[in-house]
Amino acid sequence: MKETILSVEELLQKTKKLELELHKLQKKEDSIVNFEFFTRETSDFICVTDFNTYFKEFNPAFINKLGYSKRELLQNSYLNYIHPDDIDKTNKALQKLLQGTTSVNFENRTLKKNGEYFLVQWTTIVNLSKKLIYAIGRDITEIKKIQEKLIASENLLNDAQKIAKIGSWEFNLITNGLIWSDELFRIFEIPKGSDEDLYTNYLTHFTPEDREMLNNKISESIANKIPYKITHKVLLPNNRFKWVYGTGIPVVNKNGDIIALRGIAQDITEKKRIEEEIIAKEKEVAEIKEKKQEQESNAKFRNYVENAPDGVFVANEKGFFLEVNPAATKITGFSKRGLLKMSLQDLTPPAALVSVIADLDALLQKGVLNVIRPFIHKNGNIRCWSIDAVKLSEVQVLLFVKDVTERIQIIESLREKEERFRILVENAPEALVVIDMEEQKFVTVSQSALALFKMTEKELLQLGPIDLSPKYQPNGLLSTELADEKFSEAIAGGKPTFEWIHTDSKGKALFCDVRLVRLPAENKTLIRASVIDITERKLMEMELISAKEKAEDNEKDLLIKYIEYEEINEKLKQTNAALTKAKQQAEEANKAKSNFLSNMSHEIRTPLNGIVGFTDLLMKTNLEKNQLEYMSTINVSANSLMEIINDILDFSKIESGKLELYIEQTDLYDLLHQVIDLFKHQANLKNIDLSLNIDDKVPQYIYADSIRFKQILVNLISNALKFTSFGFIRLDVDLVKMSKKDKSTIKFSIKDSGIGIKQYNQKKIFHSFVQEDNATSKKFGGTGLGLAISNLLLELMKSNLQLKSKYGDGSDFFFFIKFKKAKSISDSFVELNNYTIQREVNALKNANVLKVLIVEDNKINLFLAKTLVKRIIPNVIIFEARDGNEGVAQFELNRPDLILMDVQMPIKNGYEATIEIRKLKKTKKIPIIALTAGIMVGEKDKCLEYGMNDYVSKPIIESDLEAILHKWLPQ
Repeated sequence: MKETILSVEELLQKTKKLELELHKLQKKEDSIVNFEFFTRETSDFICVTDFNTYFKEFNPAFINKLGYSKRELLQNSYLNYIHPDDIDKTNKALQKLLQGTTSVNFENRTLKKNGEYFLVQWTTIVNLSKKLIYAIGRDITEIKKIQEKLIASENLLNDAQKIAKIGSWEFNLITNGLIWSDELFRIFEIPKGSDEDLYTNYLTHFTPEDREMLNNKISESIANKIPYKITHKVLLPNNRFKWVYGTGIPVVNKNGDIIALRGIAQDITEKKRIEEEIIAKEKEVAEIKEKKQEQESNAKFRNYVENAPDGVFVANEKGFFLEVNPAATKITGFSKRGLLKMSLQDLTPPAALVSVIADLDALLQKGVLNVIRPFIHKNGNIRCWSIDAVKLSEVQVLLFVKDVTERIQIIESLREKEERFRILVENAPEALVVIDMEEQKFVTVSQSALALFKMTEKELLQLGPIDLSPKYQPNGLLSTELADEKFSEAIAGGKPTFEWIHTDSKGKALFCDVRLVRLPAENKTLIRASVIDITERKLMEMELISAKEKAEDNEKDLLIKYIEYEEINEKLKQTNAALTKAKQQAEEANKAKSNFLSNMSHEIRTPLNGIVGFTDLLMKTNLEKNQLEYMSTINVSANSLMEIINDILDFSKIESGKLELYIEQTDLYDLLHQVIDLFKHQANLKNIDLSLNIDDKVPQYIYADSIRFKQILVNLISNALKFTSFGFIRLDVDLVKMSKKDKSTIKFSIKDSGIGIKQYNQKKIFHSFVQEDNATSKKFGGTGLGLAISNLLLELMKSNLQLKSKYGDGSDFFFFIKFKKAKSISDSFVELNNYTIQREVNALKNANVLKVLIVEDNKINLFLAKTLVKRIIPNVIIFEARDGNEGVAQFELNRPDLILMDVQMPIKNGYEATIEIRKLKKTKKIPIIALTAGIMVGEKDKCLEYGMNDYVSKPIIESDLEAILHKWLPQ
């Protein structure tokens, strides 16, 4: 048979047709691959069965969940893996499929290999042509448990309200929306879920009078922000009605505005029925009194009381019980006999006794009473009961009581939980906000959030998270897109934690750690965000990263090889060692600085001690006029040098934080006059009017460091005199403010008519060692430390020096200090004390011969000390020693009455010598007085610590030494 040869066109058409078929096959193959991927990777169960209840196919998730092998599943009917109680349900689902139902959903419990059952929700479809059933299942065991718990919890709450016949409600004043619990629907007999407006439907159950009364109480509650109570009828079909007792309280927002009313309503129909029956019985008793004997009426009443469901008490006007029913004995725990010997007051805790007595008075006046009060059970427990009472007569009342302890505890527990949660949110260290996802705004914000964003609550509640975010986040994504992604994750049930940049009200960037979680809410999507400010940490990280990048850039070539890395590592170790060494050197340098200051103080003050002391002594001798002037000049120069040294050392102590203020009772008026008197002579020489003006309201006696405060004023007036050639200098002292705690804020102002200070130099002059310009330094001299020290001293007093000046027109240096007011110092006491000291010193001079040992290594200072002691005590015997060893030897040899001990000496210093002397027998009563040029903080305490009794600072002033000798030498 001859083969037919196709034309080119026919071959092309055939090729095209084959390509189409190939494309369809490829698509089909892709679909199969996609399906296989889905069945393999999904966590749901996918399986295929035949009509004979045998598995044909299933995915890995199904095998993994059950724990059986594939062979085991294929060999057995799937009914073997279903809980026996669910087989019938499963077969019925199969029958529905076979009868033509396209898809059937059902649940059954499936058996795992380990013997456990888990609940599966199945969706099945049937392929009748292939006689196969396709099923997709999902494990809903945990979901089912949660649903059952929620249903049980809701049922429990509804049952509790149903038992108590109490329903709860909330009325939104903004939307007029009314929310009811299930029990309220039962009380008002309104179908739950009715489309009709609930509030309108609710009002139709009121009489016009009750509706007006309700509106009035609601209006009063809203206007005065007070709770209200109401008892009213509820109109029902078929001319029926109920009695309802309701209470409502206003709900306010954080701004204090009332936004809703919330309360409860209780069906008191039965109670009302009992009250009406009681009234009817009272009328009946009244009628029977007229017709029958009183004994029969009492028996009937007792019968009623005995069978009343609540506790019933009949009491007299003073509260003593005349009759009680069995329910009353059950509630109180006392027997009937016991109760009839008691009164209402006996069952009342002491704290509520006044209220119960007032209740009885109100009952007798108004005729009715409805309160909740505590009572004492027989077992000693304090419980609560509701008391509904009526007045039977002027001397008898009827009380119906019900134990409401558990109900109150439930309400209090809920209130405490709400309060704890509110406090937790408001005081949480992290900022907490709740976001309404529909509005994209904050609906709740904590105090920490207000502080973080620097906004008020009102401002923050008008914004959302995007309003407080830049357009882009650091990863380059739009803030809106990234926020949507994170919110979607939280809405889906996740708890995303991530970093975010916010901005506060001032536009400052805030690096934050944010954690989102969805909150349960009806008809709303609420997200709670916990925001922690990590700005400082982030900035540090950025600095570290930047430093690391710079280091990597600088050392890029060194990181190429491993060996070079080792070299860098070695260098880092060396650097750490060098840093440790540098730290030690810095500490040693700081210590050396302190030692240097101490030594410099001693070495400089030691020769100055001789100069000042001997010039002072020479000036007290008979000198010629020229000699007196020369000696005065030497003394003034030495004192000036001492002031310069003191300025430098004071500045060093203040700068290192080692200067402390000594607060004592001070006569401010006397101190101010002393300062002015210091400069009167100098001012008169320059023909300058130096004056002091003190406001009458300024307190005379204050608590202050008089020495340092005087130093400030002396510095400022000294400067004013230096730079003022004519005119005036005035110290003004004014009271600015007097607080209730006896604290006065006082302004001190030093005004002068001097040369003034140029504007651009006014800040410069407060710097250390700096004057206005070189010309000033050359013309007027000085160290440039006066103002700096004054300002630093004022900082210790929580103040600062301020300046108003115009070049060529004088200056005004002023400052404000808050002083505590002190009591008056008795002038007579001061005068008496001075007189007593002088008298005793004179007596000391005329006493028996005394022995004084002076231990001093400097010849000049030794000679000065000897001279001063002899001037003070003419009949004294003085022993000398040049170092500590000699001092100890002289003490053992001569046993002096007092020792003047220099601190810094060669071979053995004053501290060491003192310790050695104190070790000797009978030395504790011998006074040892330290002589030191040191002025460092703690110098005096150190002397006392080493066993010395007192302290005299160099240069030695005769009056100071005289007071010390008087204090310690025997009379």
